[in-house]
Amino acid sequence: MHMHRIVLFLLLLTLSSFKNADNRHERAMRYSGGHNNAPDFTLQDSANHTVTLSQFKGKFVVICMEANWCRPCLEELKATKEMQANLLGQNIVWVFISFDRDKESWDEARRENNIKGIQLWGKPKSEDLKKTFRFDSLPYFIWIDKDGTIAMDDAPRPSVRNTIKQLRVYLNG
Repeated sequence: MHMHRIVLFLLLLTLSSFKNADNRHERAMRYSGGHNNAPDFTLQDSANHTVTLSQFKGKFVVICMEANWCRPCLEELKATKEMQANLLGQNIVWVFISFDRDKESWDEARRENNIKGIQLWGKPKSEDLKKTFRFDSLPYFIWIDKDGTIAMDDAPRPSVRNTIKQLRVYLNG
């Protein structure tokens, strides 16, 4: 009887993982009328230069939607820095989009945190970005492959075990 419960548990676990994979694929297919092309956006960096997602085509892009008032976002910074160090020399662009309420606090935190990558301020377009990428909580990670298609939306956080292995699979695939 005990073995029967274990087998049933493993079967349910397997079915659940298939459902999660289907949900991820379904979410990715919602973009651009059913295609998984990453929607382009235009934001300003800290020097007020215009940055678009499409300018990174040909590179793998890791997008982190975050804010400095968001405790889980701040907790991910250390893991993100470690991940960046482990993937040094890879064809990756790290894009951080801040949802901070005002530009001054974002700019101060950006300098203080000293994280490497493209730093963009999402305000006042944050609601548009939330609708475009269909998320409602921070931090939120998206991986975009070199062809400009979404490799994974709602990607695992850098602090999650095996995230770097998963990312390497996408980079080498």
